[in-house]
Amino acid sequence: MALPSDTATTRADGLSSVDLPRHEETDLSRLVRLHEIGARSVHAGNLEPLLRAALDTVIAVTHADCGHLQLIDSQASRLRTQTERGLPMAFVRFFDAAENVGSTWTVALEQRRRIVAPDVRVAPEYTAASRRVMLDSGILSTQSTPLLSRSGEALGVISTHFRVPHRCTEIELQLVDLVARQAADFIEYSQRRRELQDMCARERTERARAEAANDSKDQFLAMLAHELRQPLSAAFPAIEVQKRSLSPERRQRAGEVIAEQLAHLARLVEDLADASRMMRGTIELQREPVDLRTILQQALDMTAPSFQRRQHALQMDLGDGPVRVSGDATRLKQVFSNLLQNASSYTPAEGIIHGTLSVDRDQAVFRLRDNGVGIPAEALERIFDLFERGEHDASSPSVGIGLALVRRLVELHGGSVHAVSDGPGRGSEFTVTLPLMG
Repeated sequence: MALPSDTATTRADGLSSVDLPRHEETDLSRLVRLHEIGARSVHAGNLEPLLRAALDTVIAVTHADCGHLQLIDSQASRLRTQTERGLPMAFVRFFDAAENVGSTWTVALEQRRRIVAPDVRVAPEYTAASRRVMLDSGILSTQSTPLLSRSGEALGVISTHFRVPHRCTEIELQLVDLVARQAADFIEYSQRRRELQDMCARERTERARAEAANDSKDQFLAMLAHELRQPLSAAFPAIEVQKRSLSPERRQRAGEVIAEQLAHLARLVEDLADASRMMRGTIELQREPVDLRTILQQALDMTAPSFQRRQHALQMDLGDGPVRVSGDATRLKQVFSNLLQNASSYTPAEGIIHGTLSVDRDQAVFRLRDNGVGIPAEALERIFDLFERGEHDASSPSVGIGLALVRRLVELHGGSVHAVSDGPGRGSEFTVTLPLMG
């Protein structure tokens, strides 16, 4: 027996299907459209169209007057409104700003189940303050359905509101569940996709860093071989001069060359030892009360030959009184001699280098300014990296350890160091701050 014509149709493939009532057919089309919007939103990496469509669909199927959709703010660990329809801004601002405020959506989130308040005026979920905001917004009834991941993790809540006391039908709530399920699936998928993309980006970054580290290692080994070869290349001929020359003056000069090159080698070896200590975190300080003026004067004596050889105009203002800090005298001398040597290396012959030591409240401040080659903006932080040499003068020995050691030693003393420059060719300034003795 054939079905009545108003309840059955024959499809193009010859099979019969039961006609849906008109309003259910509309609800079904909404769900299909929501799925399409969700797929496009996830693909585009923008969930906003999906969230708006989900809220509009729930408002439509529950015949509500207004509503809002919230997601959990992972940083604040509470709900934040992502989209709303028909709500005053005072409502949104109040519930987004308030913590632990009573409402159907906070309870729905906590209990992982739908909460319905047919009459807000007597609903136990609301505090006096939140109830007043609801009533001031013209809302007398509401339902809140949590958005849950497949594993039961709470993602957010979708709520619809009514301006009269109201209770949704079972069919309407089933449709809300379908919308919530679709929306939660897309939200979860989007979050997992974003996490995967972030993880891939981190892996790419780490891989790039590892490759850069390998490149830096290769460059460092090549540069180290060059730096070690230079003093040896100078020392061996001097040894031959000492062995073969009968002139006392030539033999004496050859001895001076050998001594200079051995000192150079000793500095390279000590730099490498310091680099190893930095990487292993084994640098130790022997603290005692020291006067930075004395330390700086000793560092100036150590580096004076470099300034004299390059005919630099060196101006130092160390003040009149002692500047006392608790520190390792040997290591602090290393800090300031490295900074002075760095200024000499990067300042052309006859350049100007100016240093000042001052006290600012509870800190000692040393500034060293030069009119040398300057530092590009993108390299200002990198210059403190281990084995970073920059545009170094080939005549001045360095393996790119000095400034890295300066930063580490200053930090071990509880201070800080930073560099500023107006760019290439415009000089640079290094500032070291150290805490004064109490």
